[in-house]
Amino acid sequence: MITSCRTRARPHSARTTRARIGAAVAGALAGSVLIAAPQASAHNALIDTSPDDGSTVSTQPGTVELVYDQFVQDQFTQVAVLDADENPYHAGEPEVDHNTVTQAVEDLPDGEYTVSYRVISADGHPVSGTFTFTMAAGDSDEAVAPANNDDDTAVDEEAGADEAEPETTGGISPLVSVVVIVAVVTAVAAYFIRHRRGRRETADPARNGGAPDSQRD
Repeated sequence: MITSCRTRARPHSARTTRARIGAAVAGALAGSVLIAAPQASAHNALIDTSPDDGSTVSTQPGTVELVYDQFVQDQFTQVAVLDADENPYHAGEPEVDHNTVTQAVEDLPDGEYTVSYRVISADGHPVSGTFTFTMAAGDSDEAVAPANNDDDTAVDEEAGADEAEPETTGGISPLVSVVVIVAVVTAVAAYFIRHRRGRRETADPARNGGAPDSQRD
């Protein structure tokens, strides 16, 4: 009896083991499906841009950058930078570095620009969209221009005041001063000459045609 019981227990133990293994495998497969499902449904998404979406910049950006939350394939990546009249300002092909796409742009005149993009995410799903920014370099130049004009005007006014100052003094012209000085010198010289000649005639009466009183007697 003991031997027969043991031979009957062996098939029952094998079936139980196989059932447990099958249940474990089924559970593992179900778990892997549940884990893989969110990953397959989560496509790449744009998380940051430069310039920022809707921003206004005053210096030439040189490039536009798009940053995604996942790896981006470098094939079939497209980025276009267009003005309000849809004139293109992107230069060359975009560069892909893991999850960042960089597109070179030309010098941008003032105005609003639209960046259109299309990339292929790691799971092969295409991701596309647009964002905008405004170029306003002329605003900073116009703000500085009035200050420079005021400085130039102030310098011109000071220079004009300095040039006009000699005309408002009302002094005697150099030519008149020279004439007056010559006249004064001439008058003084004539006075001394006459005075010296008179003294000589008084001291020597013979020069005047007369003789002393002692010789007359």
